[in-house]
Amino acid sequence: MPPLSRVAALALGAALLVLLSAGLVVGGASPQQMTGDAPTTSPQQVSGEEPTTNTTIAIALEATGDARWTVSMTVPLDDETDVEAFRSTGDTFEAGESDALSIETFRRFADLASQATGREMTLRDVTRNATVSNETGRLELGFTWGNFSSRDGSSLAVGDAFASPSGTWLDGLTATQRLVIQSPPSSEITSAPKEFSNRTIFWTGPTSLDPSALSITYRLETTPSGSGGGFSLQAMALVVMAVGAVVGIYLFRQRSPTDVDDARSASVPDSSDEIDDTGSEPDRPEAGNESVGADAVPAGGAVSETDDDSPAIDRELLSDEEYVEALIEHNGGRMKQAAIVEETGWSNAKVSQLLSSMADDGHIEKLRIGRENLISFPDEDDQEL
Repeated sequence: MPPLSRVAALALGAALLVLLSAGLVVGGASPQQMTGDAPTTSPQQVSGEEPTTNTTIAIALEATGDARWTVSMTVPLDDETDVEAFRSTGDTFEAGESDALSIETFRRFADLASQATGREMTLRDVTRNATVSNETGRLELGFTWGNFSSRDGSSLAVGDAFASPSGTWLDGLTATQRLVIQSPPSSEITSAPKEFSNRTIFWTGPTSLDPSALSITYRLETTPSGSGGGFSLQAMALVVMAVGAVVGIYLFRQRSPTDVDDARSASVPDSSDEIDDTGSEPDRPEAGNESVGADAVPAGGAVSETDDDSPAIDRELLSDEEYVEALIEHNGGRMKQAAIVEETGWSNAKVSQLLSSMADDGHIEKLRIGRENLISFPDEDDQEL
């Protein structure tokens, strides 16, 4: 091993020069002049080896105009000494205490771009990660560059953020550097300075660059609305479904208890041995032989005032049992079961079950006459029809 390995030199701050040595300048000023750092000896000068550190700048564009930057640097690790040195450098890097891939450098670039474009730009959501894998060390700096692209309706333009008041802060890439710009979601490239693949454009050094060489325009499929994008058809469908569910629940709750009972009883077969289940209608009394109940109760489900001006029954204030008792009393103390069904508008099953329960409780008596039941109060004379 030479006196200082690649990683040892990296730990001394040379990695910043590997990233910025020939490609990133500001108005002719070197990176050291811009940051105030003194020139640092590079790993190649120390070891006499060719450059082996590789740097990739990946820019993932967003439809909002922001961009997520991922700047990664890899260096080969020859032996355990290199690994240990890199781990030490990685710890310092993750703590934000290293000059390697300094976020402050990119903040200065954002300030210069803001001055050149008149568009306020800031960096946020900074992440740092150092890993060792397959005899290779990797430093990765991530951040979101706000307002990196210029957006106008469904059009997105990239390139002016690389400018500075005196020219450009990115004038080229070295032999070990690569720049990657990825298209925003749901977009297509309408103009580009070079060929592209899978909506991604690559620049590999060594090469010179200027803002025009990095100018790209995109057409967005939907105009973004905030960070979450436009209002999709799927979201609209979910809203319609939710509104329908709310309306359905509201209508169901507005149904009266009687309606609910009828719906339930309609699905249960009538098991009472007192109801004719043959499907035929009850025998109708011959003319002149109608019962008191049949004559006294008008059809239509509402009890009107009788000839003696007795008041009508207010159904809303009575329970089902009280309503039936009021009907019987209103009709002279007795009624046929079929007349109760017709008067209340309830199903045969519900009336049968309700009358059986009232008979068990002693509130009424049921007398079977032919194929019909005569309903009366217990103290009534059941011998006459």
